[in-house]
Amino acid sequence: SRSGRRAVVIVDALRLDGAFAIQDALTGHEVEIHTVRAMIPTVTPIGMTAMLPLDGVHVTFEVEANNLHPRVNGKDAAIRSNRLTLLSEFGADCREIEDVENTQAPTGTFGVLLVVFGHEEVDHLGHGSAEALIRHIDREVERLALLIRRLHRWGYPEVHVVTDHGFILLDEDKLPPEVTCKKDWCYVRKERFAFVPAHADVPLVTFPFAWDDSMRVALPPGLAFFMAEKSFSHGGGALQE
Repeated sequence: SRSGRRAVVIVDALRLDGAFAIQDALTGHEVEIHTVRAMIPTVTPIGMTAMLPLDGVHVTFEVEANNLHPRVNGKDAAIRSNRLTLLSEFGADCREIEDVENTQAPTGTFGVLLVVFGHEEVDHLGHGSAEALIRHIDREVERLALLIRRLHRWGYPEVHVVTDHGFILLDEDKLPPEVTCKKDWCYVRKERFAFVPAHADVPLVTFPFAWDDSMRVALPPGLAFFMAEKSFSHGGGALQE
């Protein structure tokens, strides 16, 4: 909510080590890295909603078909278009990353507060093929560094890169054991988290959930899983996530 020209680049699934890689790529620029704890569970509908300007709005939460639906002033914030509408109402000029990258010269039409969204290759590749992500992640870091340089040239002296969550990346032949978490204990059960009734006596480690005190977030210890998973995952409370 500060004044002055600034840009915000929203990235899906950028780990802290990725932030340091971007810093290394921005030689000659002043770069600050601020670690911020992601909201649990560390998944996109929760993390992206938590980054919205939520002062003065009404946030509720629903579970439908084992999926999460935070609602901001009644609108489902799990849907990207609804989040962008809220940002636009806040005063942001929201642009797809490809649109910014394909603009050859500044047109003077970009807003004072520019929000660049749509960078989701890391998350998309990871869920599809962790090996492909390992080969590709350096290119994504370079892409973000180039974008930041471009925004500086276009008169945005302050560029913030923010993310909803990170991820764990494990050897699929050496995945940790599963932790018992029965489906009938839970409102939602995923690989790296579950939602359980707040007053239920379950043999799980649980934490408060900020948007609904009738339920708590259950997390498996360390890098373990509640259900079988691939090597790329997020949703839990590990540092990488």
